[in-house]
Amino acid sequence: MDRSPFAIDFAAVAPVRFDVGATIKPPQSDDAKGDHAKHTAGRTFLAGVQRRRMAGIKRATELLDHLPEEGESLHCVLLGYFDLLNMLLAFLERIGQPCDVLRVATLAASKRNVTELATLIDTGAVRRLDLLVSDFMRQHDGDIYEEAMSELVGKRGQRVAAARSHCKLVTIAFSDGRRFVFEGSANLRTSRNAEQVALSRDAGLYAFYDGWLESMVTTHAQSDESHDSPKS
Repeated sequence: MDRSPFAIDFAAVAPVRFDVGATIKPPQSDDAKGDHAKHTAGRTFLAGVQRRRMAGIKRATELLDHLPEEGESLHCVLLGYFDLLNMLLAFLERIGQPCDVLRVATLAASKRNVTELATLIDTGAVRRLDLLVSDFMRQHDGDIYEEAMSELVGKRGQRVAAARSHCKLVTIAFSDGRRFVFEGSANLRTSRNAEQVALSRDAGLYAFYDGWLESMVTTHAQSDESHDSPKS
C-alpha cells in the first residue's frame, strides 16, 4: 500500500534518553505527589519520576519530533499511555526556551498536575500561568482544587478559575512571537482512554482561543481567600 508523502514513520524515530540519575520509585496513582521538574540551560526534565511516568514523557517526545510550522497542525491519537501534561512538558523540552504565557483549560486535573505546573513556574520554564477548570471539578475533586488554589494562587501568584466549562485547550506564547495551541479531547490528567489532540502553530487560531480563555479566567478567577464562593 502506498504511503502518503507526508506520513511520519514513528517507528523510525530514535529512542530518547532520560538520564535523570534518579532512583525509580514504585508506581503511584496520577494524584500522587513527589515528581519534581528541574530547568537547566533552557531545557526541562523531570527527576524522581517512576518508570511509568518517564515512559509516558518519552512517548510524547517521540510524537513531537516534527513540530508544525506557521499555519500547520500536527494531529495525534493518544492511546492512553500518557496524559496531556506529559505532552506539554515534552513540547516545552522540544522548544527549549521559557514560555511567556501559558493558559490551560481542562475539565479536571490531578495533584500531580498541580505539582508539575507549580514547578514550571518555580524553574522559570513558564513565566505566567492561567488555569481554568470545570465547576464540576471544584465540587467533586475539592481536595485537588484546594491544592491548585494554594500552590498556584496563594504561593505563586498565578490565576486559577472554575466555571461551567468542558473545554480542553492550551495556549502557549513565546517571546520570539511563536504562538501554539493544543486542542482536543484530553484533560491534563490521564484517563487511560484513547484521546485526540491537535497541536497548531497559527497566530489567528491562538488569538481566537487565547482571547476567550483569558476572558474566562478574568471573569471567574478567585483569590486564595475567597475561592469558596466562586462567581456564577
